[in-house]
Amino acid sequence: MFFKFKLGSPVFKFYVFVKAKGYQKAEQSMI
Repeated sequence: MFFKFKLGSPVFKFYVFVKAKGYQKAEQSMI
């Protein structure tokens, strides 16, 4: 399924954005 997305596609960028946001939230809650 992942290979259906191209790296420059808006869906992929949105996915990375959400992942990064979730990672930052998790990092903040640990501190």
